[in-house]
Amino acid sequence: MDGKKKNLKCFACPNLITDRRFIKCSLCKETYDLECANVSEKRFYLMTSENKNSWLCDLCRSRRPKRDNTNTPVRETVRDEQDKNTDGSTEEVSNVTLRTKLKTTCTCISRDDIREIMRSELQIANERLNETNKVQLQEMRELIRDFQESMNFFNKEFHDFKKEYTAQKALVESIKKENEQLKLSNAEMHTKLTMTNKCEPQISKYIACLRTNMKTLRQSFTNWNTRPRNILVKFSNQKRRDDFIKSVIEFNKKKKSEDRLNTSHLGMAGDKTAIFVSEHLSLENKQLHASARIRAKELGYKYVWVRNGKIFIRKSEETSHICVRNLDTLKKML
Repeated sequence: MDGKKKNLKCFACPNLITDRRFIKCSLCKETYDLECANVSEKRFYLMTSENKNSWLCDLCRSRRPKRDNTNTPVRETVRDEQDKNTDGSTEEVSNVTLRTKLKTTCTCISRDDIREIMRSELQIANERLNETNKVQLQEMRELIRDFQESMNFFNKEFHDFKKEYTAQKALVESIKKENEQLKLSNAEMHTKLTMTNKCEPQISKYIACLRTNMKTLRQSFTNWNTRPRNILVKFSNQKRRDDFIKSVIEFNKKKKSEDRLNTSHLGMAGDKTAIFVSEHLSLENKQLHASARIRAKELGYKYVWVRNGKIFIRKSEETSHICVRNLDTLKKML
């Protein structure tokens, strides 16, 4: 030998086998490549040494008997029956042509071989299916991970947006409240300014009336028309004003309607004329006061009064009072 490795040749095809991917039949000892042996490469690598040493090619496998037939009864041939005479002697019958049954070799595949082939194919298909499922599961896991990350991002953004929206909503509500308070303050300032502008000249004009004696007051009432004009009085402070109005109210409560504060209490002769003491209102507030009394009469409200230039109304002693700031307040009353 020259030391070189001899190339093997496939028994089923003229191709040379140049690598180790071949298999030998354990019966005929012939060499086959994997394609001619109908063995996949994956199956070849999964086969053990015992499986490779017991492997049979298709030709040897087809020559094997399908099952053991030693116990099968054999029918007597025609030759044996004809050779037997009535006396039991065996003589050759010359006029009978005997035909021998040709022995044929069955090339069918046994059940065990079919089971083995199906088992191997199912194993290969199962392995391929597992690999495919593994790849698809990995892709699905990646997709789920990406989807979960996206959902976490959107969830965080949503919470941030909700938090900012709540803060902005609270800010808007506070601005609305401040706006309402500013409107009320503006209305009060407007009322006070109107009352001050209208009352100041009249107060300075008529304040000297309190310093006159009863004779001057009596002369003034005599010279006035049937309905006397208002007398504006300015007190030194608000407490004195409130005490004076309170005293008049308590005095009138203790008296009957005809004995309430009138001109006779001031020493004036003639018919008794009622004297009314109340806070002085601007023209605008006088009109609002008149509208409040009309509205109170329509809705059955019992009390209407003025305090510090503001008009109040109450339905009964058990209910809370309502501050009438404008005509809209009267329209909303029920």
